[in-house]
Amino acid sequence: MVTIEYFVDAEKVPGLIKAINRYGRIRRRDGAYQWGIFRDLENAERYLETFLVDSGQSISVNTAFDSRGSHHEEQIQKHTVETIVRHLVYATANSVEHATDHNERLPCG
Repeated sequence: MVTIEYFVDAEKVPGLIKAINRYGRIRRRDGAYQWGIFRDLENAERYLETFLVDSGQSISVNTAFDSRGSHHEEQIQKHTVETIVRHLVYATANSVEHATDHNERLPCG
């Protein structure tokens, strides 16, 4: 599972939602499923994009953004103050023993 937290100023929310929805089509085309964007009811500045990828694809979706969607990435980034990308895997007894931190913060502007 990949989650991307977007922190955005209120006046930029409509543009962010449009850009994320356009990029969501690219993610689904590239193999993501159960894709969605969610608004945080407790923090009006926080939006959360989530999607699943097959474990074999997790390498090709190693970062949340890729060159095929660079225009859409730019559109998203211009609306955000901060972006935090997290990669999660299903937790089992074996996977917890070998856990490492692969999360990243992306610069926004």
